[in-house]
Amino acid sequence: MVKIDEPKPVKQKSMLDLINDEGRLANLMYVEAGLMIDTLVNKKFPNLTLAESHSFHPSASNEKRDNDSQRPDYVDARKYQIDLWSLLPADLWALYQQEYPGDYSPQDDELQEFDGGWFFDQPRAQALMSYWVKAAYWTPDEAVALSFLKAPNVVNEKSLEIHRDKANFAIEYFERKELVDRAIFMEVLSNPIQPQAFVEWAIDKNIHPPGKKSWHRLGFDVRDDRAKQGQDPLKKNKSFQLIEQTARNAIKDYPTWKSQLGRKPRIQDVLDWLRDKHNLQTREAHIIKDILSDNSTEFP
Repeated sequence: MVKIDEPKPVKQKSMLDLINDEGRLANLMYVEAGLMIDTLVNKKFPNLTLAESHSFHPSASNEKRDNDSQRPDYVDARKYQIDLWSLLPADLWALYQQEYPGDYSPQDDELQEFDGGWFFDQPRAQALMSYWVKAAYWTPDEAVALSFLKAPNVVNEKSLEIHRDKANFAIEYFERKELVDRAIFMEVLSNPIQPQAFVEWAIDKNIHPPGKKSWHRLGFDVRDDRAKQGQDPLKKNKSFQLIEQTARNAIKDYPTWKSQLGRKPRIQDVLDWLRDKHNLQTREAHIIKDILSDNSTEFP
């Protein structure tokens, strides 16, 4: 088997690991992380008291933590808080920035652990697509990761689980994984998945690689799925634009003109009004007349 020439996951320290370290950095990290985590927890669980929120901190006693352990909101909030303390510092900071853009930043230059953003945005998390396009099959998890151009050995269900209800990317990842799982269940896709079949299914579902990439340009034998994506063939058609704008104006002006006419208009009255008011030729006037007829319940 060909060895995948991609960086291997590197064990990094979570917030809990760092606050257990000794030294000034660990103390600063605890303070900065605590501020962000308290804010995030209180936003998600606004009914918590300050004392309840503080009881989740790693330094709090077990007795204090268990006082209200039967309350569902307390239990959920505690789990969420533990999840936040288990994040990498950069992921915690990225989550805070996602929820409160530009609202807060660590105040000490030594807190470099917060730099970098989400782990799935790091260079090591980007897929080597020149290898993966040659693979005979993909697992479902690999297929989803590769559809985001992410390295499956770094970005996968396991590594994203703690981010499931936090990072927008993780939410989108699991939603796409759900679509793939359902396609496999209905035998629309096989398991493992043949890459070409996955790409054709993805294009049919309007799933494309991020940025300006396309499946075609990545090396798959499919039409250039990005070439015409999002392009409206009528966008630059001057005749269509004229008809559309005139129709909008006519729909807006018709009730006023009808009330000023003082009687029930005839078809010829409408055509004459369209030609005179909107400077239309007979052909265009008939088209707008039909649009008016479909739009108005009081049309002659």
